[in-house]
Amino acid sequence: MRRVVAAVRRVLVVPEPDLVHRSRTSLVVSVGTGLGVLALLLTPVVTVLPYAEATVVTLLAASALSFTAAAVARRGHLGIATVILIVQLLAVLVVPSVHGRDGSYSPLFMAVFVTIAGALVRARWVPVVLVAAIVEGVVLARALDWRLTAITPDQLAVYCVAIACVTALTAVVQRAAMDSALTSAVDQKVRAEELARHLADVNKDLESRVSARTEELEAALSRSHELAAQLRVLSRRDPLTGLNNRRALDEAMLHLAATPEPAGLAVAVLDIDDFKGVNDRFGHPVGDLVLREVARTLQTLSRSDDVVARVGGEEFVVAMPSTSAEDALALCERIRAGAAALDVGSRAPGLAVTVSIGVTHVDRPTDPEELVRVADRLLYLAKVSGKNRVVADGEQVRAAART
Repeated sequence: MRRVVAAVRRVLVVPEPDLVHRSRTSLVVSVGTGLGVLALLLTPVVTVLPYAEATVVTLLAASALSFTAAAVARRGHLGIATVILIVQLLAVLVVPSVHGRDGSYSPLFMAVFVTIAGALVRARWVPVVLVAAIVEGVVLARALDWRLTAITPDQLAVYCVAIACVTALTAVVQRAAMDSALTSAVDQKVRAEELARHLADVNKDLESRVSARTEELEAALSRSHELAAQLRVLSRRDPLTGLNNRRALDEAMLHLAATPEPAGLAVAVLDIDDFKGVNDRFGHPVGDLVLREVARTLQTLSRSDDVVARVGGEEFVVAMPSTSAEDALALCERIRAGAAALDVGSRAPGLAVTVSIGVTHVDRPTDPEELVRVADRLLYLAKVSGKNRVVADGEQVRAAART
């Protein structure tokens, strides 16, 4: 059943993009196909009637003309298809009279003729079609000597004229309604296409804006991550020297205290000697220069694993993981000597920079703050012992503890 329906649709539905032209073409194809099928169906029925041979020939010819009109219409030639259908209908109308048969069914064919003509021709040709229908009814009724059984020639002529007028009026109304409906459908289709294009443009613009805004947000998010990373670094750095600050030192000391070190942990606290006098005598710019130079010396001489921090005005801390007491003392001596060798005479003639260092060592660190306090007490001993020296764990620590 589905195949039959699909086949019928392929025959009747015309693949034409223009809606109005497609509707009119489909009408001609439907009428031609319907008349052709009707003629074929009537052919076996009329074989039992008198003059069956002529009637059968007439029906077969009408069927062939109908199918021809449908095929011509499908190729886009509506005018030629319409002429073929009209000729076919007039032939069916005239043939019975030539053989002396009843032509009382002429109004039926007249109605079909006028309906087809009125539905297909342009509006200005409808009066011509009406006149042609009237003339056809009158001429055929008067010119042919029909043997009518239920109607006289005069009555047939009047009947044809009446049917022609009514059918022509119906055709005009149908044509107007069809044109209005098709025009409305075309307008709706055009508006729908315009709306679809507008929506596509809006969607495209929206997608473009969303894409641009997404890129902006991604860039802003990336920038915020960069700024956050920079802030994390800045929050752990001393702005003047670039060394770790006390916060970074505390975090590093907690990590070192929680991590077993094979050779132990050493902590040194150093202080620039007489730094207040440097600021008072040469000014704070020179004091800042001295701080930066000492910091550079610490960074240069310390190892990659060491944690170097500035924890006060002129006070620094160096945490040395996996370092023995002897190695820590040797490193502090190099730092002291490096600071004493600094040359700042171009900015402060006669200025000599020295540092005092206190260094402590434990095998198993447990309290980072206690290590810094012990190293700070050793630093105090270095200060009171004459400055510019390194004091490590030993008798001096125990003496300081007794005091």
